[in-house]
Amino acid sequence: MHVQVKTHSCDHCDYACYNREQLIRHVKAIHMNMVVKCKLCPKTFSFKENLCRHMKLKHSEEKPFKCDKCDYKAKIKSYLTRHIKETHTREGLYECQFCNFATTNKGNLKKHINAVHLKTRHIQCSDCYYKASTAGLLQAHVKKVHLKIKQVKNHKCDQCNFATAGPARLREHKSSVHDKVKNQECPYCHKKFGTSSYLKCHIESLHDSKELFRCNECDYQTNSSLQTLKKHYSRVHVESPVKCEICGQIMRNKFILKNHQYAHKRH
Repeated sequence: MHVQVKTHSCDHCDYACYNREQLIRHVKAIHMNMVVKCKLCPKTFSFKENLCRHMKLKHSEEKPFKCDKCDYKAKIKSYLTRHIKETHTREGLYECQFCNFATTNKGNLKKHINAVHLKTRHIQCSDCYYKASTAGLLQAHVKKVHLKIKQVKNHKCDQCNFATAGPARLREHKSSVHDKVKNQECPYCHKKFGTSSYLKCHIESLHDSKELFRCNECDYQTNSSLQTLKKHYSRVHVESPVKCEICGQIMRNKFILKNHQYAHKRH
């Protein structure tokens, strides 16, 4: 098997690469502090290619990639591919066990669970005591509270008077209300609903609390409530390392630390 060797080394640090062009880019960006600036916003980049991508995603309204199954349009091909998987085919997706959210990226699924279901808030606002679960929510908070910018509902439905601030919510509205897509099936009577919230109301009102909630990460299951499953997920599967003040050992999260410190007290 042929092994490619990094033959070009930087004279200023330990960086090594495969060709002269990569080395020149590295030296300019890291050691000569040569950056390219966006003319439309304060953003700066080390490489021209990154600036071009930024211009296409942030400052261009052109969306040449069209979905052949709905009216969705994308600025780059990877966005369209992700849309088709998440909305239409749902193949190779990581699905949320608490709602109908699905994504092609496992890391995004964990972010979704932490932000939406566990309400984990770890991003601190620099202007007040507010904490957000995602960068997007923090940005929305700053705009609304500190900059006094009202949320503009510029994504309007072309079939009714519905309007929303985000394209994802508009797609969900069109899918459930106008296209009558019902892919949320009741495990008891197999009736289908357009959204997970409608399904949840149906189960709570007709099937009481007989539902068995299963964890996607392990064999844990409960028929108590969805909230009990969320507590299990938060305690067992969420990583938020904390240090034991007694022995200095690093624990996976606060719940495991509590059990660990209880063992110290027993001894």
